[in-house]
Parts: sequence; structure tokens; C-alpha cells
Amino acid sequence: MTLVMLARAHDPDVLADVAGLVEFAVQCSSDPDRPSASCHLATRAGNRRRLLELHDVFADRLHQKSWDFDATRGLVMTISALRRVNPATADDSLGG
Repeated sequence: MTLVMLARAHDPDVLADVAGLVEFAVQCSSDPDRPSASCHLATRAGNRRRLLELHDVFADRLHQKSWDFDATRGLVMTISALRRVNPATADDSLGG
């Protein structure tokens, strides 16, 4: 599982797909209304697959540099957003 995550996190298509979400997730982490911020992140991601890709990118950043605090904050926000999404909607639009 870990090797698949790391490989996916280095895929140029994945990186391009979630590039805008990386900064957005970090920004959401500073929002005092965390539940609302995680909803905004889930909505912006559009589907569970993109949130999982975002998760993998942050996990890879932390694997490379454990002191990457933005990656830590982004990962926490991404996990919060993933908890709000039904696993059955893996490739479906989350709606709004």
C-alpha cells in the first residue's frame, strides 16, 4: 500500500491534478471553523479520488521531510475532508 501511495504521489498527472488543492488545504487548516473548512476542501476536490491523491501527496512530502509543517496541516485537513465523504462516491462527483 505504501509503495502504491508513493508512486502515485510522484505521478506528474496526479501532481498537476491536485496542485491547486495543496495550497488550498494548507490555507483551510488555519480556518478556525475546521468542520466548514473541511467541507470546502471536499467540495473543491470534487470527488474522493482527488482527496485520496491529495492525501498521498502530503504523506509523501512528510516521508521526505518530517518537519514539513504545512504538509502536516494539509494532511490533517485532507483526512478531515475524507471523513466527510461517503466511500461509495470514490469516483463520483461530491455535489455541492
